[in-house]
Amino acid sequence: MIDDKILISIYAFLITFLIKSIFEVIQFFFNNKKNHDNKDIAVLRTEIEYIKKEISEIKNELKRIR
Repeated sequence: MIDDKILISIYAFLITFLIKSIFEVIQFFFNNKKNHDNKDIAVLRTEIEYIKKEISEIKNELKRIR
């Protein structure tokens, strides 16, 4: 079985990656806000929902480890 500290490190890395992804989505949105159409906004919303889902799954997994 994998040690809990290793799992926590892996999840910390994943959380860091997801936070970076959130900032990239926000940066993309604000850098290009003059050129957005409904399709771009829908894609961004989908990405944000996916990121929220991943963060929630990681939180649940960390609670399970504790």
